[in-house]
Amino acid sequence: MISNEDRAKIVERIRAENEIRKELAESEDGKKNRCSWLESKFSLLIIGAILTGVLIPTFQATQETIKWSRQNRYDNLKYRLDSARVAMKELTITHAFVAEAFERVKIVGLDDSGNSSAIKQYMTQTVEMDNRRFRQNALFVGALGLIDEKDRDVIQDSFNEYLSSVQQLLFVCEAIAEKKLIYKTSRDKDEENLQKAQASLSKGADKLYEQTLLMLKNYLHRLEVQSEKYF
Repeated sequence: MISNEDRAKIVERIRAENEIRKELAESEDGKKNRCSWLESKFSLLIIGAILTGVLIPTFQATQETIKWSRQNRYDNLKYRLDSARVAMKELTITHAFVAEAFERVKIVGLDDSGNSSAIKQYMTQTVEMDNRRFRQNALFVGALGLIDEKDRDVIQDSFNEYLSSVQQLLFVCEAIAEKKLIYKTSRDKDEENLQKAQASLSKGADKLYEQTLLMLKNYLHRLEVQSEKYF
């Protein structure tokens, strides 16, 4: 016969098993209820409303912000590219005045009259050319406005050195022209002075011009490499 103590243990074990089965059944029912709620039309409607009313507009706004920021960076880069290209063009035009001044001295050498009319004409043309040159210098400096500050300062310093060299060369050209028109220096002496002016032009102004132009080219190349990332 089963003792009372064994009977009590069996009853306790059966009760514990029943409680475990009950808890498992309740857990399964809860899962079924949650799944059935998620699968219901009402829940799908709520989820759809959240997606269309909150998540999608937020995502679209974020995408627009990213797109706007990217476009803004590209536009800024494009402006700097255009500015660098314009600066290169203006620098080339600026340097043409050196050749113009040098050619005018050559033309003066063909006139041995030394009359006041020729002198006046030369001085008038010199003033007119200087005015055009000053305006052109200002156009070049203005074109540097959108270039990055660090690069702009370096290019500006190089350009200032170039202007100083050009000014010295123009003084030499004017001195040669003055001797030809007023003092009628001999042809051999004129030729010697012209050769010195040519040497100064080649070694001074031309070198600084090429230096400044190279700085602009390098800067432009860096921007072009950056612009390729947007395509």
